[in-house]
Amino acid sequence: MDPAGHLLSDAQSESLHSKWTLLSSSGDGLPAVTFGNWLRAQHYTVVASYHPAGRFWPFQFIEAGWMGLLILLLGIATVWLLRRRIG
Repeated sequence: MDPAGHLLSDAQSESLHSKWTLLSSSGDGLPAVTFGNWLRAQHYTVVASYHPAGRFWPFQFIEAGWMGLLILLLGIATVWLLRRRIG
């Protein structure tokens, strides 16, 4: 989050990381600063979100379901295309 409390976009986060990379690799004799410490010095806050452990298996079944459906559809398309070319 930026100093005003707004969530950053991916592009803004990458821009900050690029600035830190340039500053930390400048070789001007300054002590090395970690990215997290540099963000705190700039008044940014790192926010993490996670899903509770109790939702692990439902997520696994949802993922397996749509991947299984995708595999089935791709298999049907492959068989259909092969029969069309052969016959």
